[in-house]
Amino acid sequence: MRREVLGGLRIAFALLTLAAMTAQLVHGTDFPDFSVTNFFSYFTIESNLIAAGVLIAAGVADLRNRPRRERLDMWRGAATLYMATTGLGYSLLLAGDNGALLVWADIVVHYVMPVVLVVDWLVDRPPRPISLGRALVWMVFPTAFFAYTLVRGEIADWYPYPFLDVAEHGYPAVVVTGAIVGLGMIGFSWLLARVTGDGDPAAAPAG
Repeated sequence: MRREVLGGLRIAFALLTLAAMTAQLVHGTDFPDFSVTNFFSYFTIESNLIAAGVLIAAGVADLRNRPRRERLDMWRGAATLYMATTGLGYSLLLAGDNGALLVWADIVVHYVMPVVLVVDWLVDRPPRPISLGRALVWMVFPTAFFAYTLVRGEIADWYPYPFLDVAEHGYPAVVVTGAIVGLGMIGFSWLLARVTGDGDPAAAPAG
């Protein structure tokens, strides 16, 4: 795929998810118990924001025909991991729990964007190999999110997802659930890293 085409698609999907999140944010203000802080405390929202930023950065680099940067590929891996987790987690644990969500925004942030990020990674695989040890840095954000959620939950008495609700399930169950999700993410990080390193580090995406 030519770089300018790939770059245009990346920016288009970034704008799509930003539009979906903005629409959902505006829609949320129609509900009396809506909280902006709660809105931005969802892993889904944070992951989509990261994905949008990464896609814009990669898209601009493509359109300007800049040499690819290893740091950007690391960010792409992180965004892919978070969005894949968002898609799988929502499909397996939360599908149907979307009463306050706009249908089209729900589809974009939970289904379309996870697929887009995974396909983007496979279509434009980083030519430099990424080891599992380096890929584990991608776990910093999910770990921080988990800790933030538990601490804020104690303060605000609010949890973004039912399976993280300590008041309902207790700390042991929530910690075990978090550990299982974390192990799954580490496994997927390994898979993402495994498909890297097959090309010329100086090469651009195939045209």
